[in-house]
Amino acid sequence: MALTPGATIAVVIFGCAAVCLCCYAIWAVMFADKVNTIDKTRPQGEQAQYMRDIRHKNLEAFTQDLRLQEQRIAGWSHRSVSASASFLPLPH
Repeated sequence: MALTPGATIAVVIFGCAAVCLCCYAIWAVMFADKVNTIDKTRPQGEQAQYMRDIRHKNLEAFTQDLRLQEQRIAGWSHRSVSASASFLPLPH
């Protein structure tokens, strides 16, 4: 069973890409610079301070919104709701 010329070209291109990817993976594992590694799991310096500031602002905004919601709920519990004639549907 013979492959069409387009399929042959596609197989060759994907094969070359796979070989390049494997070679890069081997190179990264064998020759990686392990002395100057950076801890990528934690933010460093200015980024950490910026994230602290944003987290603090978000917490302040959240607590302010929560207080407003509590005030609205407390306000509704003291009000009485009554239906007036203006809210009733008019007959046709």
